[in-house]
Amino acid sequence: MQKNVNYLFLLANRVVEQRVVSRIDTFKLNWFSYYLYKLQEPVLYNYPLGKEVYRLTWIRSFHPPVVIRLEKDGNRTRLTTKILSRIPELPGHWYSTRDGTIHLADTSASIGFRKKSVRTVPKAVYNEYVRLFVELKASFISPLGFRTSLGSDGSEWILETHKPDGYQFIVRWSPKQKEALRTLGDYLLNISDARKEERY
Repeated sequence: MQKNVNYLFLLANRVVEQRVVSRIDTFKLNWFSYYLYKLQEPVLYNYPLGKEVYRLTWIRSFHPPVVIRLEKDGNRTRLTTKILSRIPELPGHWYSTRDGTIHLADTSASIGFRKKSVRTVPKAVYNEYVRLFVELKASFISPLGFRTSLGSDGSEWILETHKPDGYQFIVRWSPKQKEALRTLGDYLLNISDARKEERY
């Protein structure tokens, strides 16, 4: 896997005098990409894999990040669950230890997995997820939305879809229970080996 690969193309939208101004949100781009790199995940954006993939990346404020990847490759359907053993330190950021010592992030340190599993799932499970995705009209959801999308006590929910007809992503900060992204994310969590992880 290559270092410093940009996994997502993110835009920050801002309404200015009846116009929508878009720009690359480099902080989120680097943050999400770095976490996916540490989770040893493949690039889905603009990188043909020859299979259908739905990936939830769940970045929590106070717990290690989680990735759940549901994929269909020919007649095989698999579910991958990964949970890092700790929260990665972001490159270029300063951190304080419990004893008050301040240090620059050590990005060279490898991070193990607390949980890592790959298992076959019945096609019915995959088909039910696709049905739910279509029913909730997830293909038509704005990737970023227009409400506040960052906080300090909560979690980022990132759902990516990689299919032969293209790539799509949806990002929300702590989506509410009845939002489509939360419903789709909860489905993946419930069928995964991360089902008992604290949700917020």
